[in-house]
Amino acid sequence: MNINEDILRASVSILSIAKLLYDHGKLDLLFDYIGSDTDLSWDSQCLVEQCACECVFQDTRIYHHEGKKVSHTEYEEDRDTFVLRDPLLNRFDQLCREYEAKYGISRIENNFVRQMENAVHVAMQFPNYCYDYLWIDGTKDRKGPKLVLFLFEEFDSYERIPEALCAILDACAYEISQLEEKLAQPADKVIPLPLTPSDEQKEAA
Repeated sequence: MNINEDILRASVSILSIAKLLYDHGKLDLLFDYIGSDTDLSWDSQCLVEQCACECVFQDTRIYHHEGKKVSHTEYEEDRDTFVLRDPLLNRFDQLCREYEAKYGISRIENNFVRQMENAVHVAMQFPNYCYDYLWIDGTKDRKGPKLVLFLFEEFDSYERIPEALCAILDACAYEISQLEEKLAQPADKVIPLPLTPSDEQKEAA
């Protein structure tokens, strides 16, 4: 690959990420990380891709874990752990609890929860197996819902992460609008079934 192709590839990647973040109102955050005078090179492409991962969720924390030997035959490789929180996740979680209370259902029976979990699963499909993730709702963490992303040493799909995170927040915003609409409606009335003859006899007894 010659230098012109390198620059072209870097340009496409950088502009694609910039457009994604612009559409979601996050581009200024990227400039805070990388500055406004980024050149078009492979190094700049890598920098933009990695910094963009920190710009989507409002609260993003990254922890680096050094690899270590855990047994004679096992070695735990280096990994970066992203802990991602956002007010949209908090709002969704709050509305889910209200919805469950209003309709007398459990979290497992909540279709909005299932749809959100599915949206996260679809978004977190990268063409690289050196990663893992956890979706944790507010019932399991007193600080509120979060997405935890584990990136191991050989992970090389950073350019896919910002789009995936934006897709998750977009899905969350949509589910919030559906929940707010549902909660604004009067709760469905529960109509008691008529007593059967055997039930009438039990009540008489």
